[in-house]
Amino acid sequence: MLPDQDDATVRVLIDPADHQNVPRAVKLFQAIDQLADLDTNTCLTPINEKVLDAIMILRQVINAFIKPFILPDLSLSAQLIWLSKCAHLLFALHRLHGTSFMSNALYADLQSVVKTVVFCIAKQKELDDTQPFYLYQIGTDRLEQLFGEVRTANHDPNVDAKQLGERLASALAMSGIFMDHPEWKRTQCRLSYNNSEGADHVNPRYFMNELTVSSVCLATVWKSGRIEA
Repeated sequence: MLPDQDDATVRVLIDPADHQNVPRAVKLFQAIDQLADLDTNTCLTPINEKVLDAIMILRQVINAFIKPFILPDLSLSAQLIWLSKCAHLLFALHRLHGTSFMSNALYADLQSVVKTVVFCIAKQKELDDTQPFYLYQIGTDRLEQLFGEVRTANHDPNVDAKQLGERLASALAMSGIFMDHPEWKRTQCRLSYNNSEGADHVNPRYFMNELTVSSVCLATVWKSGRIEA
């Protein structure tokens, strides 16, 4: 067991009661990642060593899927290599173990994310390959933030069609102002990228490497990910 974990904290991390608790999921992924640093020579029985080996394989899948979205120093090519590695690991494990590894629905969802990223980059290459591509923008983060602005515009969270139009216009105007002056916006703790719990919410300014689609060869990164897997 990790030094900073006990039975109670482990039960909290793996409690499936709240499927939407992103901070808890991030902490669970971080704990799984830290298991790679355990000294297995003295603290594990042979049976537990087999369990740890299985968890280490799962760790490879989790890292390959999560890190492209949250590591700010990765180039677009490096992000795609991670995702290609994830896709190939998922295919191999699901082919070998079927639904005992993960459900068909979850497998399809994860592979669809990778496919969507590749297709979107291929389309962007045709439209304008000088533009950057941000992986996280294929998700719903910006829509969630806009929804939050609409719901908290005043003390009445419920709206009719007319009020919805007015609040959307106001929210879009505020978003435009904050894009020009990001230092004016006080980010909530759960939406802050500086906090590990905020890994589900990132912004373009946090990504610092080469992200233009012209820098990517899809065939090359796909093959590189397969080799790493």
